[in-house]
Amino acid sequence: METFECSPSPVDNSCGGPLPCPPPANVPAFCKDTSFVTTHQHSPNDQVQFITPTYAARIAQVMASVAGSLARAPVSPRGFNATGNALQGVKVKFDEIEDSRVDHLVVAARSVNENFYRQRVSISSGEGHPLISPTALGLSPGDSFFVSVAAVDKQGHESLFSYPKYAATQAPAPFPVCL
Repeated sequence: METFECSPSPVDNSCGGPLPCPPPANVPAFCKDTSFVTTHQHSPNDQVQFITPTYAARIAQVMASVAGSLARAPVSPRGFNATGNALQGVKVKFDEIEDSRVDHLVVAARSVNENFYRQRVSISSGEGHPLISPTALGLSPGDSFFVSVAAVDKQGHESLFSYPKYAATQAPAPFPVCL
């Protein structure tokens, strides 16, 4: 683990263009450095002497915090399914929530070209199966996207998102792809 990461793509996928992103001419100078700092990052030859101890400790703290939050969180909604399309919206369905700790659910979607959920829509666990528009999920109608749902307790501990995630396309039929 190093404090300088040199992936050519920004971590938030903000460039939206063709890969590599940014183009090689725009790669930061420190990523072109052939010295110690960048030549020992994430390779089959990783060695203990190349670890930055303070950064490794910070990563360990983050991982322990995430594990603790997940341990306190309710379980993911079971029996997740979705119907609809990327034009009119989606209806998410899941088995009845039996965990009494669940306060509400979060529906989130991400473009098929992105790694991160754009926006989260809160629904109550007893709300049924509302139609959620692409706009409410932070997407443009017609853009294909993946959708999933997570459970949240009163303290804000959020479960992992349900698996599989469903893909919404412009096709009017139920989702053709699940991941």
